[in-house]
Amino acid sequence: MDIPLLKPSKILLLGELCIDKYLFGTVDRISPEAPVPVVKINKWEEKEGMGGNVQSNLTALGNEVTFIHNHEPIKKTRIIDSRSSQQLIRLDREDTPVSKLKVETLPCFKNFDAIVISDYDKGFLPLHVLAEISDKAYLYDAKLFIDTKKSYLNGVKGAYIKLNELEYEALVHEDKSNKYIVTLGSKGTKYKNTTFPAEKVDMFDPTGAGDTFLSAFVSCFLTTDDVGASIRFANKCAAISVTKLGCHTINPDKIYE
Repeated sequence: MDIPLLKPSKILLLGELCIDKYLFGTVDRISPEAPVPVVKINKWEEKEGMGGNVQSNLTALGNEVTFIHNHEPIKKTRIIDSRSSQQLIRLDREDTPVSKLKVETLPCFKNFDAIVISDYDKGFLPLHVLAEISDKAYLYDAKLFIDTKKSYLNGVKGAYIKLNELEYEALVHEDKSNKYIVTLGSKGTKYKNTTFPAEKVDMFDPTGAGDTFLSAFVSCFLTTDDVGASIRFANKCAAISVTKLGCHTINPDKIYE
């Protein structure tokens, strides 16, 4: 496919932020206290995940991003065997309840080319908030893109909604004003009655691939206004992401290569 030269856009990103911590180590023995592996940590790193991963990819693709998120990040810690890159365990810590977004505090939508929502359904963006945002986007004729884990989206209208296959099957109601983009993993992405094939790669880690897809789709669509071209571009970027460990920030130069 011809890769479009992306134009920079001003984007308001709303979503949950998490900190992904990766602890790398070796397993050389089993604990004498219990039948569990003993991991000797030799390296660690942190990355911003969830909405933070969307922000880093949107920015890498040349956009100016204003990111509004929960105050206390959700924390995820992954312990990984250095030799095999096999994830041994993941530990999640979530502050309950997650603070809710107040729509009246948001900047004016007319100052942005698009509103992007990365909703992991952790409480920051309850359904009534999503509905208020869609009403506000309609009022200002703002393009609205949503990636959500919610199965009930009553009141959300006029949006491009990205879901994976299981999320789409669980969706209770489809509003005809929305456009649904369904990612199918290795089978590609479906939009209306067309399936766009995925790039053939050896998948290593699917973590954050949906965030990469969303970022690439939005960036390309704001340049081309073409859903098909944007899906093909997003498929290519997601294919690069799944060959890397953890959340991966796209390097545009690699795509053009």
